[in-house]
Amino acid sequence: MAGAVDHPKHYNDNPSGVECIDVVEHMTFNVGNAVKYLWRAGLKGDRVEDLRKAAWYVNREIDEWRRHVQQHTQVLDHGIEVQAPIFVFREWHRHRTQSYNELSARYMELPDLCYVPSIERLMAAKQGAANKQGSQEGLTSGEAQLVQDTLAEAYRSARRSYEVLLRDGVAREIARLAIPVAQYSRMRASANLRNWLAFLTLRQAPNAQWEIRQYANVVGEIVAECFPRTHALFAEGNAHG
Repeated sequence: MAGAVDHPKHYNDNPSGVECIDVVEHMTFNVGNAVKYLWRAGLKGDRVEDLRKAAWYVNREIDEWRRHVQQHTQVLDHGIEVQAPIFVFREWHRHRTQSYNELSARYMELPDLCYVPSIERLMAAKQGAANKQGSQEGLTSGEAQLVQDTLAEAYRSARRSYEVLLRDGVAREIARLAIPVAQYSRMRASANLRNWLAFLTLRQAPNAQWEIRQYANVVGEIVAECFPRTHALFAEGNAHG
C-alpha cells in the first residue's frame, strides 16, 4: 500500500527509469503539474483528459508569464527617472530611439547642484593619449585636488552670475546660459527592451566616459531585475565578444 501511495506505478513506468516527482519538484507549480499529467497520460484513467489537464496548466503558465512580462516591460516603457549632470544627458540623448522628458530651465529655476568629481576620479582625468576623447591615469592627488578646487570655484562663480541675472529680472531662458554642463538636471527616459540593451552595449563599454558608465550600470541592474534571463544572455554575449 505504501508503494502505491508514495511511488504510484503511473509515475514510475517511464522508460527512463526516473520517477516523475524527481523531475517536477524542481519546476514551478504550473509547469510541474503540466509535466505530471503528460507523464501519466495513458497510464492512469483517460489519456485525453490528462492531456487536457496538462494543456490547462500550460495555458495558465503562459498567461502568468505574459502578465509578468507586461508588468516589467511597462517599467521600462513608462520610463526611468534620472538626475544627472547636463553633460551626461548630452551623451545620453544621442540614443535617438529613446524618448525623453527633461526638466526645463526656461520654466523653473535650476537647483544649486553641480557635479564635483572625486579625487580618485580626477587622478584618472589626464588627457588620454590613445583615445583623444577620453581620459587616463596620470594626475597626482595634489593635482587632482587643484582641479577639484578650480571646478568648485568655477561653479560658485557661475551660480552667482545665474542668480544675479534672475534677480535682475532676466528671463530664465537667458539666465541659464551662465550655467555649466556640470549642473544637475532631471529627466525621464523611456525605451523598449531592445533599445535599452543597445544603450548598455555602448554606455557600459570601457571607452565610454566614466560618468555615464555609472548610470548605465544602474540601468543594467534595472533591466536585470525586470528581465533576468534576457540580461544574463546579454551579459554572456558581451563577455564572449
